This record gives sequence, C-alpha cells and structure tokens, in this order.
Amino acid sequence: MYDDYERLLAKVAALYYVDDVPQNVIAQQLGLSKSKVCRMLAEAKRRGIVRATVYTTHEYSDLEREFEKRYNLREAIIVSSDTDPMAEIGTAGAEYLRRVVREGDIIGVSWGRTLLSVAEKLSPLRVDNVSVVQLVGGLDTQMNQLQSSKLAMQFAMACGCTAQLLYCPAKAPTQEVMSGLMLDPVINRVFQMGRRATIALVGIGAMVASGELFRNGYIPYETLHNLKEGGAVGDVCMRFYDENGQETANTLGPLTMSIPLEDLKKIPNVVCLAAGKEKGDAILGALKGGIAKTFITDKATADFILTLDR
Repeated sequence: MYDDYERLLAKVAALYYVDDVPQNVIAQQLGLSKSKVCRMLAEAKRRGIVRATVYTTHEYSDLEREFEKRYNLREAIIVSSDTDPMAEIGTAGAEYLRRVVREGDIIGVSWGRTLLSVAEKLSPLRVDNVSVVQLVGGLDTQMNQLQSSKLAMQFAMACGCTAQLLYCPAKAPTQEVMSGLMLDPVINRVFQMGRRATIALVGIGAMVASGELFRNGYIPYETLHNLKEGGAVGDVCMRFYDENGQETANTLGPLTMSIPLEDLKKIPNVVCLAAGKEKGDAILGALKGGIAKTFITDKATADFILTLDR
C-alpha cells in the first residue's frame, strides 16, 4: 500500500543524512516547519528508515561503552596496557581535562601516583576563572612527591590560578585537635570550597599492604586489618568504603581531614583514575557506589573489573 508519509520520511532523511541539506532548507523546500523536520528525522530513526553505523579506529570503544552503561558513567576512557599504563592514564587524564574544563569550574584534587602522572602531562589550560582546591589534608614528608598540596599547586599552575590549600594533616591525632583545626577560618573556607567543586580528580586506594598509605607507614598495618574487618575495600581522599561504595564506620573517620564521601558524591563530575588488579575490589566499589562519574583506566584493569563483576 502506498504510504505518502513514509515516502516523505525517507525523503527528509535522505536530504539530511545523505545530501547534507540543513534542516531549515529542507523545511522550506518541502513546505514543512523546522520543528516538523526535526520530529520526522527522529521518527525515521525509530522506524528503522535511518540506521546508524559508527566506524572507529579506537579498539576499546565497545569496552568503554559497556562501562558507561553498566556503571552509569558520564564517560569511560580506557588506554593500552602494553607499554606504561600509568603514563598512558596520565596522558588521557590531561587530555580529558583540556577538553572538559570550562570557565568558572572549581577543580578539587586529592593525591596519588595517578594524579601525579596527570599533573606531569598537563600543559597550560587557556580557560578563565578556574579555581583549584585541595580535598584532603597533607601527608608526611616520606610521601612528599604525592602530597595533595603539591599536586594542587601543579594543577593550579596549569590552570593559571592560585591553589586553595588545606594547611592541616590528613589525619588529626585526636578529636580535640580536629575540632580545633575545623575552627580555623582558612581551613573551614577551603573545605567549603571543596564541597562546591564542579570537577574532582581522585585516585583510588586499595586495601593491600603495598598501598601507598600503608607501605609508607602513614596508617599502621594493624589498622589495615581492622579496616578490612569492617568491610572496607578501598578509599578515596582517605574515606574508606565498602563493596557498595558506602563509607564504613572506622576509627579513622572521625579524625580524617578531607571532604566527606557523601559530599564528594555530590560533585557533578568525579574523575577516578586507577589501574592494577590489586585495586579491583576498590575500583568496583567506587563504580557500583556511584563515586566515579568519569573513569580512566587501562585495558587489563578494565577486563579484570568486568570479570570481578560477572
């Protein structure tokens, strides 16, 4: 049976997708409104008159799409594991920042080797009115290269701004000391700014003895055992969470000078960068718990995460 409307759908689709005719010109040519043309193009897709095929030379595109759908991510970026995954992740993180940072953004920074790799690859951003804020207090001198304050300053240099730093330790010795530090107007102001961040760059810590916090003695090994007994599978900003991405009750929590996990989750784009099978449970908890909005990793880690989840 002759169907004039379907014929018209096909004509509109051919003009737009094959002949590259603008929608307003199609509307004028066929005596339609521009909004009608837009609706007809959408209907042509629904009816199968238009079928899209995307060709890409990026070999991990399907894997990235699987992560994005499975974990409700804004974006997944997966790099090669063949040479130096950490350097590849750093380059990918730097390229991602150059693409997404906009005027007025507040960039929150945690600490770790992956963030150091990003900072080393990041060339100056030509974006106005960008701020960088430290999300977790300082660590001891043995981990100086990975200090959140040093990293915040490196990112601020690339953004052409001044870093807002937390002049306090990541872990207060007592509750009384922590309460006193939180009364400091400068520290309080930086924490409040961290809560208003639009982008957060965070590494993911694993609950293993070789992890940075434990290997360098910042947190005693016996505390690692207690954290794992309490259900912790990983940490971001020294906030320890379980397999569902929920913060666990532990003795460190009340003493930790960093953005609370629930506040971190409210930041519009939390970019988690991590690699390594030893971080599998930690990464999976961050993904399932909605901590990560954007995830950057390497192929071997991505495959391992999906194996864990299946």
